[in-house]
Amino acid sequence: MKLDFKSLAFGYSLRNGNSTPAWETSLGQGKGYKLKEDNSINELVKGMIYKAVPSKSVSFKKGKGGAFVSGEDENSSLVIAAVFDQVYINEQQIYGGKFILLISKDDSKSHSGRLKLKYGPDNKYVCNGDVLQNQMFIDLVKKQMGMSSDACWFVSDISILEQDKLVLKTTIINPNSSEEYEDSQAHHQAWDIAESSDSIDESLKKEELDASIESWYKTGINETISRNRIFFGAPGTGKSFTLNKERKELLDDGADRNYERVTFHPDYSYANFVGTYKPVPTKGEDGKDSITYEYVPGPFMRVYVNALKSGKTVNPKPYLLIIEEINRANVAAVFGDVFQLLDRDNDYISDYAISTTNDMRSYLAQELNVDENLVETIKIPDNMFIWATMNSADQGVFPMDTAFKRRWEFSYIGIDDALEEMSDEIKGNKHTLGTGSNARYVKWNDLRSAINDVLSSESYNINEDKLLGPYFISKSILESKDNAEFIKVFKNKVLMYLFDDAAKQKRKTFFEKCKDEVKGVRYSDLCNQFDTKGVFIFPEEVSKRFTEKPTTEEAAEANEE
Repeated sequence: MKLDFKSLAFGYSLRNGNSTPAWETSLGQGKGYKLKEDNSINELVKGMIYKAVPSKSVSFKKGKGGAFVSGEDENSSLVIAAVFDQVYINEQQIYGGKFILLISKDDSKSHSGRLKLKYGPDNKYVCNGDVLQNQMFIDLVKKQMGMSSDACWFVSDISILEQDKLVLKTTIINPNSSEEYEDSQAHHQAWDIAESSDSIDESLKKEELDASIESWYKTGINETISRNRIFFGAPGTGKSFTLNKERKELLDDGADRNYERVTFHPDYSYANFVGTYKPVPTKGEDGKDSITYEYVPGPFMRVYVNALKSGKTVNPKPYLLIIEEINRANVAAVFGDVFQLLDRDNDYISDYAISTTNDMRSYLAQELNVDENLVETIKIPDNMFIWATMNSADQGVFPMDTAFKRRWEFSYIGIDDALEEMSDEIKGNKHTLGTGSNARYVKWNDLRSAINDVLSSESYNINEDKLLGPYFISKSILESKDNAEFIKVFKNKVLMYLFDDAAKQKRKTFFEKCKDEVKGVRYSDLCNQFDTKGVFIFPEEVSKRFTEKPTTEEAAEANEE
């Protein structure tokens, strides 16, 4: 449907005359203002019926500079309102763009009853608390088409395809700045020439699309926050806790949605992480189970696509990929060529692009609604964050080379950093270890600190990353008053870790009080003696710190639990 001249236009002025767009076009003229016999209008009306929304959910301005009226107001003269979520500027879809079309009936004395198609920037739609306005779409067009805020462009035709696709035939006069004309005649003549010559040639379209792709990479989000980051420290120091806390601060209102978490393990691969072409079960045309092949994205590619989609919007959001235990897999093999993307420039965009495979390219083009040639190479956008945790003290982990490490910012979580977050209830919670004359009251944090002090002394010289963090035992156990459960967990987690890992090389010395002259130190004997000896299975430097004894009744009660 042809629009009235300059009724949907931007970025121009007249030295002599009025340059304010009308933001509407009449659908019928002549006696009775009946609809024109025009196939484009028929398709327009059918599409608006198909995409109709309740009148009460829309509002708009009546006439130039008029006051806002609600669609449910009897004075609004609204006939129908529709919201389209598949909108195209010529052949390019505006991802995330939504456009509101209205048909109202003129109630002026001179044109009473005339139907008008209204598409002004002030058209507003509210649904479930979300506010949508055509001005938001206009801003999005400029962003995705690579135009400046005062660019000169206009829409000359509106059509609806398949009842749900809105196409705006657009001519861009000047993508970089506004234009000024002497008068309406000169204005009309210049734009007629531009439209008839289809001023946007293929090379310009490609330049604009290329610029659009680059604009998705640079959103300006949280410029001071590290993009590639690894949280590391001893077991139980709260690495995941700290990461999750900062995740909520980063993502804010998207904290529960805009991220994905993956845990690396020795068999994890590039195909798992990035994606691969693989068989997928489906239903055939006959309804029977069948197998097809398609590109299945991994967590990296899923977060990457969501970040790019968000970058195409007026209000982009940060997206976060969380990798737990990053060094438990062979990172060189898992990241593959994505490793190259981790180098970021001053704008936090990948310094170097990588080429996409055919199947990856096809997937990206489909997800982003762009031509495949625009995703022949990719970069990580500035709104994509990759954070990971690692424990360098774990046995059997894969080493990281220097080239991989230098692409990350390492955030060390100290052995006692999490104490600030630990409640007074946990810190003060007492447990009874040992029986009879060996029974002692013990607070978890005091025992942990005593063990750490001995392990890090010159006698043992154990690295800090092998010591015990405040949450080596889970928070739920530390909060519990169940003495028997605490003893069980202490044996199964703490004693096993000390025996098999932290004190492994000097277990005969560390557990000397449990050593048998013939058998040496066995884990089963260690657990059995812990039940009766409690803290006295440890070196004297540990046990001497615990002098508070429970009464006979309290000790008996604790052992009965």
